[in-house]
Amino acid sequence: MKEFNGVDYNTIDINVASSKSSEHKYIHTEILKLIKNNDYSEYSKMSRYIKDLYQFRITSDYKNEEVSFEKATKANKYSQELIFYIKENFHV
Repeated sequence: MKEFNGVDYNTIDINVASSKSSEHKYIHTEILKLIKNNDYSEYSKMSRYIKDLYQFRITSDYKNEEVSFEKATKANKYSQELIFYIKENFHV
């Protein structure tokens, strides 16, 4: 990511290194903070979507479970809504 919320990549890299967190977790936390400050009802929904997507990824990548069409469709829907919300509201 070149820039996020007016913060350039080098600053994000420094923030991630100093927080002892992964870049994914840092961006996840920052996105949820922005959404929470923008619209709390959307924050609740998007927070739940991110949690569900994370669980879906763990199940599909690390457990020996077959992914159903319904789960894959739901995950795709959640990710598309999240991407759309971020692009529309934060011009990323």
